[in-house]
Amino acid sequence: MNFAVLHDLLMPHMFGEIDSEGSSSVAILEENDPCAKLKRIDICDVPNDSVLIKMDGSEEPYTLFLENHGQRKRCDYLLIMMLHGRGILLFMEMKSDNVKSTEVEQKFMASQCLWDYIVSMLGRFHDCPGMFASYKQRFIRFQKRKIQTKNIAKRGTRFPDGSSPELMKIVSNPKHQISLNDLVRR
Repeated sequence: MNFAVLHDLLMPHMFGEIDSEGSSSVAILEENDPCAKLKRIDICDVPNDSVLIKMDGSEEPYTLFLENHGQRKRCDYLLIMMLHGRGILLFMEMKSDNVKSTEVEQKFMASQCLWDYIVSMLGRFHDCPGMFASYKQRFIRFQKRKIQTKNIAKRGTRFPDGSSPELMKIVSNPKHQISLNDLVRR
């Protein structure tokens, strides 16, 4: 899939770094906050034609929306790719501490809204209607935290498969390098 049209729409600072390594690439997720404990994750085995978007790379929601329901929040990254013949939108958030799942869910939902806006712009101004309509959305939270054995929060009975913000997949204490196949199962 050719995602070049995204480069015709978005400002250059909105794109994250993807380094090519032979037949696949590495998506580099970085957190620049000096207080962050989780500074960098390299996602290996990313298809070469993938695109990494910094979802929090723009200040716009702060000048447009009130902050009363989380609509100004956004996740850190969106990785757009074709994997095993399927289109995938992988929304990702990096957290250094334990946070309420509802806060991260709000970030994912607001990022979905921003993505919907981008898709709308592609359809109306770049003659690409429905370009990402068949893509599956997946949600992953990376977190650096102490492992606790007491007071484990109980979630619903559904397995957190990453298919929605409420069912985000949580990767605790991720290694510096992680394989894309470990994050997105067929």
